[in-house]
Order: sequence, then structure tokens, then C-alpha cells
Amino acid sequence: MPTKCVTCNSPTLTDVNIAYGSGCAVAWLMAQLATFQEKINVPNKMSTYEIETCAQNIYDCYHHLKATELMLFFARLLGGMYPVDWHGYVTPTKIISALREYFMPWRNELLYKIERHEAERRREEEVKTPGITWEEYCKLKGIEKENPLTKI
Repeated sequence: MPTKCVTCNSPTLTDVNIAYGSGCAVAWLMAQLATFQEKINVPNKMSTYEIETCAQNIYDCYHHLKATELMLFFARLLGGMYPVDWHGYVTPTKIISALREYFMPWRNELLYKIERHEAERRREEEVKTPGITWEEYCKLKGIEKENPLTKI
């Protein structure tokens, strides 16, 4: 259900900071990054400083993302869906590059398709909505005129 991760009513990183205090979103991201690097099978991990820097960079650039979107990103990254060559090292640059180059284009395309589908659905509904007659229009507007088409 990747689409639900993007379209659900989950809080954004900004919402997390507003609700729980400044810095909470970065702390949450740090926990996600630490968990990610423990699960990935590479010998060289990020330091605490690198995790904090990476979390801050993600927050600074992507504070509009929902928590569910970022959890999906980390799950996909861990699952090997993005062609990241770790070469035995987990680095902030590799993580942020994968977010920017693979996840964000996929997310933006998904949102575009959803918006386009909704616009088409609204247009179809408008076409299905029956119009009103000339007499009904005149009555609504308080106009006392004959239908010009009946004089032809």
C-alpha cells in the first residue's frame, strides 16, 4: 500500500515539531536512520554526528514529507529497491541522494497522477450534472422573458 503512505493523513515532519516541540522531528529521523543502518548489512556505519547531520539535512530539505512517506522510503532503501552501491559504507550522502533521486520523483509522479485522476473525475461529474432550462434560469434570476428559442 505505498500509495496510502503518500495519501494518508499522517503528520509531516513540520507537524511533528509543532505538536511535540522543536527538534522532535530530527530526533525521530535519527532513530529511523540508526535503525536503518543497524539492519543493513555493511561493516562501516555512520557516527552519531553523521546520523544527526543527515537527519537535520533531511528535515531542512524535506520537512513537508509525512512520517509514513519517510518510513516507506527507508523500507524501500533497506529492501534494495534503489540502486545504491554501499561499498561497505553507510553515508549521509548516499541516503539523501537516494531520497532525492529515486523516492521524490516516484512520489511526485504518484501525486501528479492522483491529482490528474481527481480532476478528470470532477470533469466527468460536471458533464453528468444536468443543466437547467431557460424558464428555470429566468425564474432563478427573476427575469420575466420568453424563451427566445420558442419564437423561431
